[in-house]
Amino acid sequence: MATDLYTIKQKWNDLLEGEAGSSMAARYLLAGPAKLRIYLVIRYPEKTPAIEIGPIPPDVYKGTIFPQLKGIETHLTSDTSDCFLAADLNQTGAADVFLILAARLCEALQYVSTPITACGIVSKELKHWQKFFAPNRQILTRSQQVGLAGELIFMLQLIENGLDASDILKAWQGTEKSHHDFHFEKCSVEIKTTTSSNLDCVNITSLRQLERVGTKELYLTQLALDQHDNEEQQLFQLVNSFKELLTSSYLDQVVFAEKLINIGYREQDISQYETCGYTLRKSRIFTIDEHFPCLTTKKIPPEIVEVSYKLSLTGMSKNTMSSKQLFELISGKNYE
Repeated sequence: MATDLYTIKQKWNDLLEGEAGSSMAARYLLAGPAKLRIYLVIRYPEKTPAIEIGPIPPDVYKGTIFPQLKGIETHLTSDTSDCFLAADLNQTGAADVFLILAARLCEALQYVSTPITACGIVSKELKHWQKFFAPNRQILTRSQQVGLAGELIFMLQLIENGLDASDILKAWQGTEKSHHDFHFEKCSVEIKTTTSSNLDCVNITSLRQLERVGTKELYLTQLALDQHDNEEQQLFQLVNSFKELLTSSYLDQVVFAEKLINIGYREQDISQYETCGYTLRKSRIFTIDEHFPCLTTKKIPPEIVEVSYKLSLTGMSKNTMSSKQLFELISGKNYE
């Protein structure tokens, strides 16, 4: 029943290129036919997207509380015989996010057949997506772009060393405000990316960033990137390179898109990220053990609830390991 994100984007482009004709809307059936159908809709003359789900009896719709999202209007619409729950996008600059929401709803509703359950799921999904339609959105700062580029380069390195893209995506937790950027079965990894020539120090922004809680082992990976003006390894290319490797599950494409949106990366901003490419210059990996100098919740008074500090890595050679050793640990493979 569910429809993949790529197909939804394609059909949306088809709807955009179509003519209004005598109707005020054009529809594409994303899921069905079944007891519950999901349509992608374009409304004329503004050419704004909408999702329609149904049939939904009016009393079920009125009995459901839907969250108020900036830029999205929920209402009941009808054709000649049935009523449908509609979610219309009024925030025209967020069409890319809206199509990801459509894919997520297709996934969430694929086994649902009762209107009351469908309305409950839609309400829950819309509540989750409130943050994605926040007003006054800004593009990623240069520092944020560098940080994302570093994490994507690390992810592509893992794939080159035999890890599955879907497993890497699951491990990528930094976009969800986790204490560490990656959580694997055997260890966690915190990434610090810089374009500076000075690699002596890194900025630690949380007491838990170097705290081994909820993980067997913790490693700090410092990535030094060179910035260049040619067309290779630009941020959107790194994004697309990883996206193309997510082939085991169509839902992975949706999850990846959600994570990117969560940190502020949007497809419609690609032109803003086409001025700079990145090449990995050097990487260093440090084992965070009981001898590694850091501040954690166990090392300071409980009255101090948060700290950020600059950490010198000078003299930490005894704590270093090679990338090969880390990749072997993560994957469980021996690359000899």
